[in-house]
Amino acid sequence: RGEVWVIIVSGSDGWTDYRHQSDICHAFQIANGWGVPADRIIVMQKDDIALHPKNPFPGQVFNAPTPNATAEGRDVYGGCPKDYTGSEVTAQNFQAILTGDASKVAAGKRVLQSGPEDDVFVNFVAH
Repeated sequence: RGEVWVIIVSGSDGWTDYRHQSDICHAFQIANGWGVPADRIIVMQKDDIALHPKNPFPGQVFNAPTPNATAEGRDVYGGCPKDYTGSEVTAQNFQAILTGDASKVAAGKRVLQSGPEDDVFVNFVAH
């Protein structure tokens, strides 16, 4: 059996689509928690909500409310990779990641390096 690779993408940006970026950070936490090493998880996100002026918890992103606000929520942003952010979140980069074509992305950017025995999970969150 091969390795497991994970590609996680938020195709949305802005405060009104907060949930999309919080979902992908949560997905990273789950995949990593299940034993997929961070070096086999590639994350694309605009990364514009953690420090957004409307965020009452600067630098933190939460995926689910706590029951009756009785417990502290879990920050899913901490530790979530920022492999591709801002203007790097493009269809062209997504395609290059999927096809493993490092020549189509900026130097040093990660792409899928899976082999024929590997499993690849893609989570694309958007409208």
